[in-house]
This record gives sequence, structure tokens and C-alpha cells, in this order.
Amino acid sequence: MKRLVHQLLLARVKPYYLYQADLTKGTNHFRTTVETGLKIIQALQGHTSGMAVPHFVIDAPGGGGKIPLLPDSYLVHLDEDGAVLRNYENRTFHYPQPAPDGRRELPMVAARASRDDPDEAYAACGDSYPDRDGYAAWGNSCGGETDEL
Repeated sequence: MKRLVHQLLLARVKPYYLYQADLTKGTNHFRTTVETGLKIIQALQGHTSGMAVPHFVIDAPGGGGKIPLLPDSYLVHLDEDGAVLRNYENRTFHYPQPAPDGRRELPMVAARASRDDPDEAYAACGDSYPDRDGYAAWGNSCGGETDEL
């Protein structure tokens, strides 16, 4: 399948959909399980360009339209604190939800400015574009390290 989608891209054709076979009389012998389609998508994701990964869809019977599916193993847990995600290498990551107070800070990127002397705080980090709410407009330029979540 990977070779097929790469060849389609070389021909300037984006593999847009991978359809689960319709429920049409006389075509049942072409159908596979939904799990097979999900395994095909999972085998492509992370191992080829995102442009080469089609959307896996089921055209719902009775005029329900195309419904996209992704392997369920990517979202491990979701709650008010954040999402636990699993990638194609089976590694897990925590993605935090936005703060309930509406602040725009990203905990692993933003540099907090000094409220007493904002110009000095940004100058010390080499950030010349302070945002009006006290966060660096272009993220943390004070070392580039990320916080462990």
C-alpha cells in the first residue's frame, strides 16, 4: 500500500480516500473487515508523508454520508487536564488542555515577562516583540529548552 500511495503522489494524484466497500448487492466478496482498513491506515501513518495517507471512510448506509475513522489506539485517555496520546512508534505523550482561566500561555514554550519592567525581561531573553498580555509573542527564546510534562 505504501508503494501504491507513493506512486500516486509521483503521478500528482493525492490518495484522498480509502473506502470501506459499500453494502451493494453482488459485491460482498470484495469487502474486508473495518479492522483491516484501520490497520492499513495505521501502517501508513508515521512511515510515509502525510500527503500519502488517505482518509479511511465508511459511506454510512441509508444516506449517512462519509464517516472518517482513525485507529483508536492514538487517543489513550482524555480528561479536563489533557490528552494522553500514542504515536506510531507506540510512545505516549501528554498534551495539556488550555487553562480554564483563559490564559494563552503554552506551558512548554512561553516566556513570562516581568510585570515591573517588561522591556528588561524581554531584552534579557533576546525577545524584542513583547505581547501586550505579558507573554513573549514568539515563544521562549531563553534557552529553547522544553519542560517535561
